Amino acid sequence: MSRDKNREKPLKSSVTYFERIISGHTAVESLKEVSENVYEIERTGGRPKIKVLVADIYVVSEADIFEIVTTNYDLTCVLLIGFYNRYSGDAKERAKTENIGLFNMKEFFGAINYIGQKLINYEPKTKDN
Repeated sequence: MSRDKNREKPLKSSVTYFERIISGHTAVESLKEVSENVYEIERTGGRPKIKVLVADIYVVSEADIFEIVTTNYDLTCVLLIGFYNRYSGDAKERAKTENIGLFNMKEFFGAINYIGQKLINYEPKTKDN
């Protein structure tokens, strides 16, 4: 399968959902689309702004992260919007190496509360911790 078949533009309904849910988050002051599927989020509590790419990639690979960072130089996070979207462990590590957080929606909802490396390295709590 070619990587092009692995990715789609996010559906308008998915983007609308993202905008609605994130705008209502307590850590979000404002949300602005700065380019196609790239958002700047101004946060509350003196936290710095972040720039987020909203993506619909079925399974994110290390190569996808490499491609994303070569065309989006100042991203803070990549957010997988689709319910079935996943990422490989190598993709997550590559993103961290590039100083970018890679998250699904549930993870992002927690990560957005943090700054710096705590944001980039955010891992949701599990029953064991």
